[in-house]
Amino acid sequence: MVSAYGVLALALLACFLPIPHTEVQVPDVIGTYRHSDGTPMPPSEITIAVDEDDQTCTQPRATTVTDSSGRFQFQGATIRRHWTFFTPGFDLAPFEYHLCGGSTGRTLSPLSGGLSTRVDSIDCFEWVWEGRSRTTCYSRDEMRRWSGGQWTEGDAKGHFRLVFPFPARRPTIPGGLGGVPPHVFVQWVEQGDGDDHAVIRATAELPMDSTILMVHRDAVLSEHDGRWRVTLRATRRRTATLWSGNAQRVELTYELGLPGQVRAVGPPA
Repeated sequence: MVSAYGVLALALLACFLPIPHTEVQVPDVIGTYRHSDGTPMPPSEITIAVDEDDQTCTQPRATTVTDSSGRFQFQGATIRRHWTFFTPGFDLAPFEYHLCGGSTGRTLSPLSGGLSTRVDSIDCFEWVWEGRSRTTCYSRDEMRRWSGGQWTEGDAKGHFRLVFPFPARRPTIPGGLGGVPPHVFVQWVEQGDGDDHAVIRATAELPMDSTILMVHRDAVLSEHDGRWRVTLRATRRRTATLWSGNAQRVELTYELGLPGQVRAVGPPA
């Protein structure tokens, strides 16, 4: 752990250096927005906000409208800086931006933009849980990371996709353990003609008991004896009292069956 004196020493070493760099103010974004049956959303207003705390886009940086194929685009904006603020021991992290439905209102998803001027490719998909319509947006990298495996039912076949809904407020766990609340869903996605016609056949929530405080977004899909499983890392409390020493890292494993079928495999490690 870095002591207070160490932090103060690093702060004193921080300085501006004459190193020109390009700072992203609005990322280049190209995306699609589709219904759960794979059809394009009708023309819909999409707003982008670049303040990580502005989850409902109350201070939008730009607004656009999807076209008839469900596609949308934001033109990026950058500013050239001639000085760079440098602090030893700290790396710049990708900034976070939000997409919202409408000029302000329902958050579609938080997304991490790169530090360069590269284009972010985004897939937004609607899904329904307990009668409520929801939307999740993944970058293409995230889509590849949290999709995989295969299932077959009659003539239908497809792959699995994990969904981590974004909370209205990020929880804080003593000890600095990060993650998202323990609500993770798996979808059975039926692949149609091309990537633009994927249909969500079923959605199920992965069961977790009340001791699970949060899960970490680094799930693994793997095949075991001809069946597909998903393994999550999670944080669990040992007793009813919540304090930093009471939190324990565990792995949760689930076996995935036909559309809608999921079961926990063994107790948490």
